[in-house]
Amino acid sequence: MTTSDVPHSPLIPALHRHAIELLSAALYWAGEAEWIRADVRDGLGVRAEEVAALLRFIEPDIPSTARRMRSSAEAWSALWDELVKWADAGDPLALRWRGLVVRTGLTAAEAQLLAVLVSVASEHGLNRAYRYAWADFGRLSMPLGFALRVLAGDGAIGSPATRELANLFLPEDTALYAHGLVTRHREQADTPLTEVGLLAHDEAVSILLGQELLPAEFALGGSLEPPPERLLRAAKRLADWFKDNPNKRRWGTIYGPPGAGRKAMAAVVSEALTEQGSIYELDLGRFVEAGGGVAHARRAIRFATLLDATLVVTGLNRLPAEIQRRWAESVEHAVASTQLPLIWLLDEEPPVYLDLAPETKIPVAYPSRVERTAVWRGLLDDNLKDDAEKFAGRFLITEGQISRTIREARVRAVDGGHAELIKELEAVARREAAVGLGKLASPETKKVHLSQLVVDDETRTLLDEIISYTAHREQLATEWGFERMLPYGLGVTALFAGPPGTGKTLAANAIATALGLELYRVDLSQLVSKFIGETEKHLATLFTAAENGEVMLLFDEADSLFSKRTEVKSSTDRYANLEVNYLLQRIERFDGVVILTTNFEAGIDDAFARRIRFRVGFPDPDASARRLLWRALTPSDVPLAKDVNFDALAEDYELSGGHIKEVVLRAAALAWGQAGESVVSQELLIRSAEAEYRKLGKLVVTYDDFKP
Repeated sequence: MTTSDVPHSPLIPALHRHAIELLSAALYWAGEAEWIRADVRDGLGVRAEEVAALLRFIEPDIPSTARRMRSSAEAWSALWDELVKWADAGDPLALRWRGLVVRTGLTAAEAQLLAVLVSVASEHGLNRAYRYAWADFGRLSMPLGFALRVLAGDGAIGSPATRELANLFLPEDTALYAHGLVTRHREQADTPLTEVGLLAHDEAVSILLGQELLPAEFALGGSLEPPPERLLRAAKRLADWFKDNPNKRRWGTIYGPPGAGRKAMAAVVSEALTEQGSIYELDLGRFVEAGGGVAHARRAIRFATLLDATLVVTGLNRLPAEIQRRWAESVEHAVASTQLPLIWLLDEEPPVYLDLAPETKIPVAYPSRVERTAVWRGLLDDNLKDDAEKFAGRFLITEGQISRTIREARVRAVDGGHAELIKELEAVARREAAVGLGKLASPETKKVHLSQLVVDDETRTLLDEIISYTAHREQLATEWGFERMLPYGLGVTALFAGPPGTGKTLAANAIATALGLELYRVDLSQLVSKFIGETEKHLATLFTAAENGEVMLLFDEADSLFSKRTEVKSSTDRYANLEVNYLLQRIERFDGVVILTTNFEAGIDDAFARRIRFRVGFPDPDASARRLLWRALTPSDVPLAKDVNFDALAEDYELSGGHIKEVVLRAAALAWGQAGESVVSQELLIRSAEAEYRKLGKLVVTYDDFKP
């Protein structure tokens, strides 16, 4: 419904006429009860004739006799019958009003008060008439006592009808206030309850007059693609449980890694529970970071209530651990007095304090490799279908993300060639890949081949063994019976030990390339937390996501995390040991590939030795290996002077590959800065090697030693 629909709805003039009729009747009974005095010389009263004249000016079609004949209940009943008739005929505004009253459980009196307040707020002349009638023209909010008399219709103070309405509207948890549709204002702390001011909330007025008013912070942004069949079935099970248990609160959770289709599932649930099928997002992470309070949650609840939507709460997992429970309970408290459907979208299994029924906890996983392969094969062009399994194995993305990846890659591949399209598919898929690791790990995009490594024969043999074992472990388990002998699975854990710069990280990249897997480097600064239990939670997320995504994990400088357990002398030692114990258990059960690198093997806990399937040493290269490294690490485009002698450099400078790379880069930079022709000479290489030696604390051999 849009604002253009408003002038054509018969409901708006009907609401105004209803408000005028109630006011006219209230004035009549007030005059009969001498509540409104004819003599206003003392300034404390308002002449009934003055208000009546204003009413006749606003709505001359209502005869004065009609104003005094019907009770307020009869007037609302007549209006409600008309509203239902218009709703059945498809009037958008009438449908909105009827839906609101039904789903919030408003009583007839509550709905009538809301109608009056919306009318008074939206029509200037009517607003003036009411302010005249409550004998305080400067007051903008309707006094509660006056509202009771208007709805009671007899104007008598303390009448049974008035007392009955007072019991309904005086409590602060009545539906109108709980849903944020009507606000109460006290000018002072000791203001009597009957003088508390009532106002229809501005946003409620706008929406109930037909406007589509949704702040950007509650919008989900863009249309949601329908979930795949496997998720659709799960979402329908949740919706069916809500419908089969009408007396239970409609709260649930859909949890799993971001990007797995959770919002699309929430939309399916909302379509089953609400007429509009809309979902509005309350992002706690964003609101808290911006300094927002519970008022933001109440505002989201108001919009979801008015527009017949399901409230979807996200961002709880992004909050600091120590405030998550407080914020979750604040949201639940705000929603508790409403009939609003509430769905938590969480990254992990919901905490106990959410107190959700088991049937309302819906886990979501990424599609399996077989399912991903089928989607890739179904959407790729015929000449690329053979690559479906490769893409499915390398990238853990949802069905919708696969579809977007292929569409975007086709646009980005300018010439449409096979090689370029493959390149763009890999680039887009890597960006879309959401393995659930978040900030815990980042992808290594550089591809290294085994042929590029300069390692000794023993190291190369062990690398080949790792690749062979990983590639054939399923056959080893199922065909040759090793599954019975390895109860903790066939996971691959390898330790690469050696001095810095000897190629440990490059070797991990080469293994990932050979196996067709994506390699993710673990960020230890994000993994380790000062809060008790948070590190273990991060480790669980890390390994679960890596297993689901079939990706390799790389722990660089692993000795800082896999360090030896210590004697318990304080609570800090005890919790540090718990982290190591959990890591020992989790890595043993891990069914994927983990590479640990260290240049301080002695610092790693001895218990890891049994769990490490491969131990590969990366010693410093000898002279023959250094000759190969000097040539391999000098790009072919670098102009070299005739006096460059890599063999001499290899003999005289005992540097690993990582340090040789730094030397070549430094010499090239010096070459660009010198006058004349920019070439890399032996002198520049030696000067750079000396600088690298000094950085490493080694004895420097000066250039003079090379002169004849």
